[in-house]
Amino acid sequence: MIRPALVLLTLLPFAGTASAECLKAQEQGNVEGRLTRITFTNPWVKEAAWILELETPACLTGPDKDYDNVESTRRIHVYATDAAVERQLNKALGKTVQVTGSPFGEENAHHHAPIVIGVDTVTIR
Repeated sequence: MIRPALVLLTLLPFAGTASAECLKAQEQGNVEGRLTRITFTNPWVKEAAWILELETPACLTGPDKDYDNVESTRRIHVYATDAAVERQLNKALGKTVQVTGSPFGEENAHHHAPIVIGVDTVTIR
């Protein structure tokens, strides 16, 4: 006989993940986490990237089956193409922030997390 407590403990790691809505590739979305900056090196290049460390895992769905479908990650690579947003990211380092932007899946060696977001706005929490 299976004990109810054992079943509950077995399912506990999955609690909340089924009801959470995934980010949608190429559509505006919000995500919240602690903003860090990490330097990555390989034989060809040394580059720094803003990484959003999430408390709760995020997922991504989209049309590109190779890149835009991420089951679960606690790290998102964020970047800015606007100088004002880049300054906001620099000021927010080490803080909990909410970013808004268009996510997509990691596509190349310059992307340093399974989900990448081009940030439009940054709000310090």
